[in-house]
Amino acid sequence: MAVDAGGTYNDRLQDQADRLSRLRVQRGNPSLRVIEERARKLFVRERASLPIATQSSAFGAKYVGLDKLLWLVRTLMSWDEYGVDCAPPDRRSPELDEWRVRWQEITERRPTRRRAVVPGQAASPTDLPRALERPVAPAAEGHVGEPLLPAEAAPSSVVSRPLSQNPVTKRRLPHRERYLSVAFSPDGRVLATGSDDGEVRFWDPTSRTPMGGPHCGHDGEVLSLAFSPNGQYLASGGRDGTVRLWDPVTQTPLDHPLAAYAGEVFSVEFSRDSNLLAAGHHDGTVQLWHPGARAPLGTLGDPGGLIFSATFSPDGKYLAAAGHDGIVRLWDLNTLGRVSEFDVGDSQIHALAFSADGRLLAGGTGNGLMLWNGERYQMLPGLVTEVLSVAFSPDGSLLAAGCANGSVQLWDVATEKPVRGPLSDDNVPVVSLAFSPDGSLLATSSDDYRAQVYARDDSWRPPRLKEPLAVRALRHAIDQGKQLMLPAFDLRSLVMSVAFSPDARLLAAGCGDGAVQFWSPETGTMISAITEGQTSSVLSVAFSPNGQLLATGYRDGRLQFWDPVTRTLVGERPASFADCLAFSPDGQLLAVGDRKVVRLWSSHTRKVVAEIDGVQGEVASSVAFSPDGRLLATGCTNGTVWLWDVASGQIVGRLVGLESTVLAAAFSPDGRLLATGCRDGALRLWDMDSRSEQLFAGHASAVRSVTFSPDGRLLASGSDDCTVRLWDPTDHMTPSKPLNGHASAVRSVAFSPDGDLLATGSMDATVRLWTTGAPHRSSF
Repeated sequence: MAVDAGGTYNDRLQDQADRLSRLRVQRGNPSLRVIEERARKLFVRERASLPIATQSSAFGAKYVGLDKLLWLVRTLMSWDEYGVDCAPPDRRSPELDEWRVRWQEITERRPTRRRAVVPGQAASPTDLPRALERPVAPAAEGHVGEPLLPAEAAPSSVVSRPLSQNPVTKRRLPHRERYLSVAFSPDGRVLATGSDDGEVRFWDPTSRTPMGGPHCGHDGEVLSLAFSPNGQYLASGGRDGTVRLWDPVTQTPLDHPLAAYAGEVFSVEFSRDSNLLAAGHHDGTVQLWHPGARAPLGTLGDPGGLIFSATFSPDGKYLAAAGHDGIVRLWDLNTLGRVSEFDVGDSQIHALAFSADGRLLAGGTGNGLMLWNGERYQMLPGLVTEVLSVAFSPDGSLLAAGCANGSVQLWDVATEKPVRGPLSDDNVPVVSLAFSPDGSLLATSSDDYRAQVYARDDSWRPPRLKEPLAVRALRHAIDQGKQLMLPAFDLRSLVMSVAFSPDARLLAAGCGDGAVQFWSPETGTMISAITEGQTSSVLSVAFSPNGQLLATGYRDGRLQFWDPVTRTLVGERPASFADCLAFSPDGQLLAVGDRKVVRLWSSHTRKVVAEIDGVQGEVASSVAFSPDGRLLATGCTNGTVWLWDVASGQIVGRLVGLESTVLAAAFSPDGRLLATGCRDGALRLWDMDSRSEQLFAGHASAVRSVTFSPDGRLLASGSDDCTVRLWDPTDHMTPSKPLNGHASAVRSVAFSPDGDLLATGSMDATVRLWTTGAPHRSSF
């Protein structure tokens, strides 16, 4: 075996790249994606990982580790000269010796990297920026040292019960595409995922259900996601070289992409104040943007490499970035000058993360997990596999690492030791992970078409320190299952209808004076109101399931569509009457009881797509979709409930025996039950399989509104007798105790999305919130 030992470091890299390219062409010229998938299948026991970025480095004359090089060569050799599958050589095969020798010669010629790059200065701890300085005294073995940031600059920690102290459950998000990135919203209510089909999806992390449909924003894989800390934006970076900003509320892209680059955007991140957006690119640079103005502010780095990760220091003064060359670089954001760098050796750096208090910088490398404390870096012992993703818990006590071998490891930052066994060992690379803001959830995405949420599986609740007696008494009452009445919202007008937004941030109320008022359920304050030009009573209000539309029906027959965020009118259509509204579960249709016809409107075009002339000459007084969207129930003034197949518009059933107008109807979450409220005060529960009924006795006057809690354990009803009642749907024999608080008829009832609160609107011009007495629902 003869290997030419001549040439410089770069010459040797180019020679190796040329040989790899020739080998690839000789073996059928497979695509990088095909090579990646084939390597994973061929070398499962070796836990091989050949991401496209690594292959691009090897074929592009960049340095890669020996294990990566040999996996690539062996994968290419698994095809013969005709492109037909064959057995790859064993890792000890003599066929690989020349590649080993060549790699060793390249490594021997690899230039030594200096830590400091300030011109004219030698490398020393004083080269670090002041905000990242720390005492030079050596730390004891296993101790990470003093803070990088001054104590007064460190943000307050989040009180949470860490995953390390509880049993953990693993829950998978349903989807057929490959998830490549995950990110939590600042309030923890939304989990965003990016996949290889170019789509961004929004999920409820608690129920793992989608919040609206998928949204395409990239031509190719979505490699990175980040919410702005103020919650105003979601940024996404794609393999198509674009960076997009999204409105998390409407789930739509804002304007055009910020820029289009020649290569992938591997990393996006916002500064703590949300005024800067950093994007790490394939060309080795980090582009800084002002997200509000959509304007570029500067470029960091030099073209010629790959930036896999860029992250801001918590105080917003510095930005750290790293990539394929194994060097962590630090820039001063005031001057845009590089102030420091250090080399972690012969390894790529896939991910970086600052701890929330700024004391540490963690890095996921090809050789394991790295921690830097401002004076030195060290590799955490016991983890020798490649680390592709890292994240600190919000309180800084835990460090999570997603590995190429499929494991998810949790480390105690203080002791620098694992706190438990791997959360997962699925043998598939974990390419992205993120903690929820309270630290109770950890979301991961793997390179095998899955995203998962790890959560505590007990019902522990975070302690609250120094609580007033009144707060402790209130919590005790709630824990004991008591229904408590919270202070009323005074709307100064008859309340005809109420509805929670899907994210529970808004409570909309339709009023007798024609106004639609928006209230904060948390603070009990009115946010805004729609009043201009409104004179007819608002009979019904309904949010679309994705929260992007609010539909309002008026006594004068108008049907209006509003943007709940901007409170602007986005559509208006005439109708003869709009007493009852209901969105289909997928949000595509809006059913409107329009006198003797039920019309189905498209929520996108705001046009009628179907009419159901099936109230048999009577007036439709209530409408309700089944949870699967296949059935529509219409209650009529003659006491009949008709069941319709939505797709065909044909009658599939009829419920009879009611003796007065059906004022309200609602399906249970599992679709097995239908509740109806009538003018004669009767509340009935219908079994949809047997069509049998149960009468719930208690109200003395008309039942105007009925609704099930999200978990189906409670049924709420509001009546003209001024009371609200909560029922157990499985027990019609036990009367429900009335909730007294309104001075006039209760026209509308609505559960909050988590089921913890019930809103009731009354003709006494108030909206009241009630705790439901349901068992506490943990944050996961």
